[in-house]
Amino acid sequence: MERAETSQHAPAWGITLMVLSVTVFTVMSAFIKAADRVPAGEAMFFRAVFTLPVIIVWLVLRGELVTGIRTKNMRSHAVRGVAGSVAMGLGFAGLKYLPLPEVTAIRFVTPVVMLVLAAVLLGERLRLVRISAVAVGLIGVLIIVWPRLSTGAGTSEAFGAMIVLGSACLAALAQVFVKSMAGRESTA
Repeated sequence: MERAETSQHAPAWGITLMVLSVTVFTVMSAFIKAADRVPAGEAMFFRAVFTLPVIIVWLVLRGELVTGIRTKNMRSHAVRGVAGSVAMGLGFAGLKYLPLPEVTAIRFVTPVVMLVLAAVLLGERLRLVRISAVAVGLIGVLIIVWPRLSTGAGTSEAFGAMIVLGSACLAALAQVFVKSMAGRESTA
């Protein structure tokens, strides 16, 4: 099969992978929520245990086991890795404090934060349409989070909302670092 990034079907392939990714992450979050007695760190460990073999098989099938893990920019990978890992840990921990739909809704702030970080860190231009989208997105997240942060909410709920917001912001940072390396690193 021709590589998706060089074919005319790249947008459809990208959309398919994104839908699959959202589905898998939603199912994973539901399992984490259901396993409420499992600490976030332990959940992260087992997520890694089950995903690492899949990644290795993927690289072997593509013939890129060595080249797929070679890097030209260790610092950016380290920042991305730390930001992504902490984001995952905070997200898993947030599932202990808030209902899954609320956690999912708060995580929708990730693309909004990505736009801002991409402008600041990568020099991308923010046009009026994007600025409007950022404003609407932030208002939406505020509507969701505000009841948890108001005086009537419990402390644990407010804490949960804050750590999920932190998770979303760190996930955005990790994704901006991935974008910054996209043209220079292997996409295996």
